[in-house]
Amino acid sequence: MFEMWDYYFWSLVVITSSLIAAFEVIWFAYQLVCKWRKDRMQEVLIFNELGAVCAKEHLRLSLMGRVFYCTNVNCSQKHVNRIIEHLNNAKFSIDLAMYTIGSIGMVSALMNALLRNVVVRIIVSQRNATLSCVLLDLIDHGAQLRCQSCDNFMHHKFCVIDGQGQVNRVWNKKRKNGPKTRGVLMNGSLNWTDSGFCGNWENVVITTNPDVVQAFQEEFNRMWMAFSTKTKFY
Repeated sequence: MFEMWDYYFWSLVVITSSLIAAFEVIWFAYQLVCKWRKDRMQEVLIFNELGAVCAKEHLRLSLMGRVFYCTNVNCSQKHVNRIIEHLNNAKFSIDLAMYTIGSIGMVSALMNALLRNVVVRIIVSQRNATLSCVLLDLIDHGAQLRCQSCDNFMHHKFCVIDGQGQVNRVWNKKRKNGPKTRGVLMNGSLNWTDSGFCGNWENVVITTNPDVVQAFQEEFNRMWMAFSTKTKFY
């Protein structure tokens, strides 16, 4: 009788222990998947002719100091705000290669990053460098600016935020080891201008894929070393 009871008792203990262990393994795997999904962000922003149908309402309510909860899935303003959100989340570095820059919202986000002591490096096309006074304002606040030293176009439109290589260089200047970061890449056809946001058909892909982020970071660093530091901006 007691032997049978011992048998059932220990069987129950073994089964319970196995279930607990299996639950812990499943929970650990679930947390890993959630962390992977969080760390591997993928977004696509599409700008098209449907993006400006809500622009008047955005403007009207913003002048009243109210938030407009837009339901337009193609809303250009929501896409612009998403790009600005990523710039506002920059902790250490922003590397921007942009054919031309003219958006007040983007320039304001870059200015705020400089005020947070984020290192901002900008590469623009030489043919457009003399046209924008906002670049001079950014330089006055600490941004570093370069452009190509030939007549070919620097036609890239990408931004690397907190790329690990650049963060390491920033911290090496402080003679400290750089923290581990999650770099963000924003790349596509979009120039950061108001006409690009509201009048064109454009795209922006946002990703945290480390291999992709690193490839663009390396190309930015290569251009930064290759391009002139003597160009005058009027």
